[in-house]
Order: sequence, then C-alpha cells, then structure tokens
Amino acid sequence: MRAAALGLALLVAGAAAAAPPRDEGALRRDLERTWVHGVREADARAAASESDVPALLRLLDDPSFERPDNAAAFLVHLAGEESVGRLGEMAGRPAPTAPSPERDRARLLLPRILGAVAERAGGGRALEALEALAAASGPDL
Repeated sequence: MRAAALGLALLVAGAAAAAPPRDEGALRRDLERTWVHGVREADARAAASESDVPALLRLLDDPSFERPDNAAAFLVHLAGEESVGRLGEMAGRPAPTAPSPERDRARLLLPRILGAVAERAGGGRALEALEALAAASGPDL
C-alpha cells in the first residue's frame, strides 16, 4: 500500500512538472529579446519548458525568424534526446549562403546543444551525433 501511494505521488508530481507548451507567438516574443549576458538555465526555464522544444526547433530552423541564436541558447538548457535527430540534421547542412551574426551564433551553438543533451542523458544518441559531426569535420577540427 505504501509503495502504491509513493508511486501515485511520483506520478502526480511528474504530471504537474510537465508544463503545457506556450503559445508560439509569446515564445517568439521572448526569444526576440536581447539577452545581454546570455541565456542562463534559470532564464530558459522561466520563459519556456521542455514541452516548448518542438517550437524552439521550428524557430531555430525558420529562415524568417530573426533570432535563431536565442532559440539555440534556450535549447542548450531544454533539449532532450528526442531532439538529437533534428539537431544532427541541422548541424550536417552546409552553411547558409546569406549568413548573419544571429545565424552564425545559432550554428555554432549546435554542438553545444548536443553536448548538453549528451551530458544530461549520459551519452547516448547525442554523443554519437557529436562524434559523427567531429569525424565529418576532418582532422583540422
């Protein structure tokens, strides 16, 4: 009986912790802010949650979105193993022909996002993606 009560308490706590995704327009407005000192984990978690990761990935990959670097900075703290395939695919693309400082920063953060996911997951697919990215970069990396 005690084990069942503990299991139920953990289930309820887990359900409460999983916040619903935010309105993408509101998330977009938060990402368009200037984060002078960068995006700390507390900042990312105050403005978004893991349930916002699909929207963050869309914004990161949206050529019309002006601050993909901020989406990437949020993903450093929020992305999980479910994002590895999409992040690896983005990292494997050629650099854009019309670069911008924001796109360059976002692109440079892709290995950092994968590294953070690998750290949280204890390796796994994110570490494999990082190793493949490093191997594809050649010996000059």
